[in-house]
Amino acid sequence: MVEAGGPEIFVREAAERAARERREFWLGVLESHIKLKLDAVDLMYCELTIQLLRRKLRIGQPKEVIREQTRERVGRLRERRASNPSR
Repeated sequence: MVEAGGPEIFVREAAERAARERREFWLGVLESHIKLKLDAVDLMYCELTIQLLRRKLRIGQPKEVIREQTRERVGRLRERRASNPSR
């Protein structure tokens, strides 16, 4: 038992499991809540909290979000290139 980290390892693992379960629960709640018609502040809070929970749970961004971010970056790049024709 000492080689495994002592009794504290069991407490730490239980706490990590409980935290993960709570994060998964609230992620589900917020993802269903965000589908409602929300005001701008509530929507922003939900989006940021969902992003934080997904990061803590090591869940990647949905493909739609990644595609949208890529479109925005490409659009900005094209705007810069169009405004500076020497390149």
